[in-house]
Amino acid sequence: MKKSIFLCNTVYQVLVAVWIKYSEPENKDTDIIISNHMNGYIDIAENIKKTNLFQNVYTVDSLSYSRFEVEYSNTAERLFSKMFPEFELRKYIVLQNDYDELFIANMDSFSQLLFSALSKKSNIKLNIFEDGLSTYSCLFKDFYEKKCPPVNRYKNILFCKICRNKYIYPNADAFYVFKSDAMQWTPGCEINELKPISCDTSFKNLINIIFNYDNMTDIYDKKYIYFEESFYADSGYMEDVELVEKIAERVGKDNIMIKIHPRNPENRFEKLGYKTNKDTSIPWEVILLNNDFSDNVLITIASTSIINPRLIFNKKMKSFSLINCLKEKPEILEGELSKCVMSFYEIYSDSINVCKSIEDIVTD
Repeated sequence: MKKSIFLCNTVYQVLVAVWIKYSEPENKDTDIIISNHMNGYIDIAENIKKTNLFQNVYTVDSLSYSRFEVEYSNTAERLFSKMFPEFELRKYIVLQNDYDELFIANMDSFSQLLFSALSKKSNIKLNIFEDGLSTYSCLFKDFYEKKCPPVNRYKNILFCKICRNKYIYPNADAFYVFKSDAMQWTPGCEINELKPISCDTSFKNLINIIFNYDNMTDIYDKKYIYFEESFYADSGYMEDVELVEKIAERVGKDNIMIKIHPRNPENRFEKLGYKTNKDTSIPWEVILLNNDFSDNVLITIASTSIINPRLIFNKKMKSFSLINCLKEKPEILEGELSKCVMSFYEIYSDSINVCKSIEDIVTD
């Protein structure tokens, strides 16, 4: 029987991986690896086991490897690890099966190690599945093409010809995304479009078990939901507070709930008297899956949180972006990923309004 394996580094990737496995027509044994790139990864892995959706569920402490923080005793040991990835992989994880298909979402070093090691045993098919909007952007193209064989002739002969190592680029066989015509680059392989995620009871129950949704105490009962972003954690950026205060003057402070970003070091909005969520461990997409927000208004500066209802669930919701209301944009909003976000705002312009001022937010 065919066997496939997923590597997941984020909760979003877990959601997409579970959806791919749940919706596939083939009867295939599938394993999944949950990495310590995400908080609470052990609990998530244990909850996945409870669903019996995957044959084997593994955890791996791969963050240090992906961050190039691994130290080798000498040059020979480092060279050996590159020549024989199958031995290097065993330092982190021991897999019980051979596989004919691998699903990854990131271009990190551990994903490369996993692919190199597994491809030594079989002619494995490499699939890259969506990791949010970054997959659609030219920035992802740059990361992908950097995972290529060594340019140096002698290293190329040693690693590729003699040791038979394979590299992610240009060996991807397929990409899996929710909106194939929104790709801003051409990966040079098959692009498969995922069906919108179903909100049926069976799938919802799986996801709720995995993310422990039934223990969530937050109630999203305000008409206006503002999505905080990680600007404050990344750079100390504070203009978002000023924007929220202006929104409150327009729609009423008691009508707003702030969904705080898990990376920010303090709950700034709770201190200002706004209702906020307490639980930051449950992804917004899981909350969307369980609730009807058709009468709500979603507001953000440039978060993908107002895109995902449409992109992955095909839910049309009234939303506003305040990116053009900023006096000074954070540096992150000037790059390729920001361009990609803006392109999706344009694609879904029938439900997402890019405001020129706070007054553009409709209050009826």
